[in-house]
Amino acid sequence: MRSLSAVSLLWIFYQFLFTASTGFACSAFYCEFQGRALVGRNYDFNVGTGFAAINKRGIEKKSGSVRGTEFGSSNRTLVWKSLYASITFNQFGIGFPMGGMNEKGLVVEYLGFEDARYPKPDKRPVVETMQWVQYQLDTSATVEEVIASDSKIRIKPSMLRGHFFVCEASGRCAVIEYIDNKLHYFSENSLPVTALTNNAYVDLLTFFKQLQIPETDQYQSAERFLHLAGSISKAHKKALTDPVTDAFQILRGAENVTFPTQWRIVYDQSNLRVYFQTKLNSGIRILDLSSFNYSCSSPVMVKDLNAGSTGDITHEFETYNTEFNHKMIHAYYKNLRYYMPSDQMLNKMAKYPETMSCTNQN
Repeated sequence: MRSLSAVSLLWIFYQFLFTASTGFACSAFYCEFQGRALVGRNYDFNVGTGFAAINKRGIEKKSGSVRGTEFGSSNRTLVWKSLYASITFNQFGIGFPMGGMNEKGLVVEYLGFEDARYPKPDKRPVVETMQWVQYQLDTSATVEEVIASDSKIRIKPSMLRGHFFVCEASGRCAVIEYIDNKLHYFSENSLPVTALTNNAYVDLLTFFKQLQIPETDQYQSAERFLHLAGSISKAHKKALTDPVTDAFQILRGAENVTFPTQWRIVYDQSNLRVYFQTKLNSGIRILDLSSFNYSCSSPVMVKDLNAGSTGDITHEFETYNTEFNHKMIHAYYKNLRYYMPSDQMLNKMAKYPETMSCTNQN
């Protein structure tokens, strides 16, 4: 038998690493509660380290690798300016969020999806998987704009495989997937259930229509989807005393036994507020988007998700610096346990925001 080369072993290791770090067992849903548009999201993984970031409008950015390396010659770098401010939830550092909401009420969330296959190289410039989330929050106010961006940019193929749940403030939502290197999206009539877990949406819809959970239900994905579908239907039919409380209750029912729920988030799109709790800090904390200064000439503000009190924590945010970014990225990999980037790579990841520049003082 021919032995594996060092390069082959390294490739297998990275395939395992970045497949394992996609956050497989996640759930998301949209529902209108008493006229309020709410998006709920569970982030289920074995690492709960992370932080919230206030991303400013008027910032010029360019695409780059979450692992601190430049894109190859076959992948064009994308340059864009943030039109909208946003609050995001991050593990890989500033600019690479798992999800968030912008000041127009657009919510974009990443969920693990093993069958994702991103577009092959072409003339479009590229962004990393998580950077795609930030790009949409920076430049889009509607689902239509997010879908239309596929003609302008593409996601760089990587081991970070997922699909996306997107909802605008009007209540229109979409599931966006890349299968067989092509964009597939579901919205309006093709999205009868405004929820997503970790299978292809067409498969989840089949499970729902048949009211059956497959014999092999990895990460309880189908079971969680059926729970979300039933809960959304019931929520439309009953009077609620507190829509946010009810949304959190729906999320609790969508937990699974494979990965613990690290973050539980409810976005109130109607009032531009975010409610969240974490495994390490179960107190519900509140972020009001109207309370932050979004001028790009003002300091970027950040907050450790697992620290702080309950209630409105706007005043607990601190001024961002490279040391904070480095500390949070390092803590993520330390808790991941089976891989730690080199100091050189960590420094590159932490310094990525230094490539950004303020182009608009408003």
